[in-house]
Parts: sequence; C-alpha cells; structure tokens
Amino acid sequence: MKRITMAVAVMAAVAGSASAASYKACEELKTEIDAGMKAKGVVNYTLEIIQANEVKGQEIVGSCERGTKKIVYIRAQQSVVTSQASYHVVAKACADAVTDIGFVLSNNDQVDGVIVARPSLEGDDAYSKLSIVLAKSDKGVSVTVGFDPASGTKVREGIVDTYLKALKVRVPDVAGPASN
Repeated sequence: MKRITMAVAVMAAVAGSASAASYKACEELKTEIDAGMKAKGVVNYTLEIIQANEVKGQEIVGSCERGTKKIVYIRAQQSVVTSQASYHVVAKACADAVTDIGFVLSNNDQVDGVIVARPSLEGDDAYSKLSIVLAKSDKGVSVTVGFDPASGTKVREGIVDTYLKALKVRVPDVAGPASN
C-alpha cells in the first residue's frame, strides 16, 4: 500500500511538472509569436492578449494561461494618400469625411495636422480610433490615415479604405491606394 501511495505521488509530481512545463506566461508567448512573425517578414500588425471569453472574431495566434487568455493578431490598417489641393481644403475635407463613415471627431487640430475620430456607436467599439495626420510637402498635402480597433472588438476591416473613398468624393484629386 505504501508503494502504491508513493507511485501515485511520484506520478502526480511528474504530471504536475509536465503541465507546468507546457504552461506559458502570455507576455512570453506573445514575444515568441512576435519574433516568429517578424522573422517571416510580417509587418504592420499588433498582437493583443485578451480574455478567451472576449474573443469576437479576431484571428487567434496563441493561447496562454491554460487557455483562459488568447493572443490575437490585428492587421494594422494604415494608408497614405496625397492631394494637390490646398492644405486648408484637404484638412476640412478630412474632418468632414469622418461623418460620412459614421464616426465623430474627438480631436481636430488642423494647425498641427492631427485629426482623431471615433465610431459614433456606444459600447466597446467606441474605443476604436481613426487617426488622420496631414503634412505639407513639395508633392502637395499628404494624408496618413490609420485605424486602431479597440481591444476585444471585432476588427473593422476596410475602414481606412472606406474613409479614403469618402475623402476622394470631397477632394477628387486624392491619389493613393483608395483612389484606384
């Protein structure tokens, strides 16, 4: 009986060690996944750690803390376009196009060329952010548009392209990815 008890204790200890060895801290796993993606040449993305029960359509690339948390891949949505129109015309069109896609302005600093907009929806999605940065150059006015979805929300694919199409309606000479 003593041997059986000892064997059960040893097996439990070994099983516990194997389980502990397969356990990864989320930050450690996220770092490993990030390194692997960069080694394969993947760019313009973020990895986020979220609770497993909060996954809402995101692409899961890892599971950690015994499956209670997931690491999700979010493709960065960013694009740059240019226009020969005046800076003032482009800046106003950028601010006005925000409403065309169902967003509202949360910051509009046309002097520094930074416009920030958020979805007009309530709830978690309201923490998503559309950033528009204007810059004067010898080629006209460049507009960099980026979308940062809120943590734990379903990524709104194509929102940057939708915004750029709305901008092109207001400033027809906008040239870049969405102008094709």
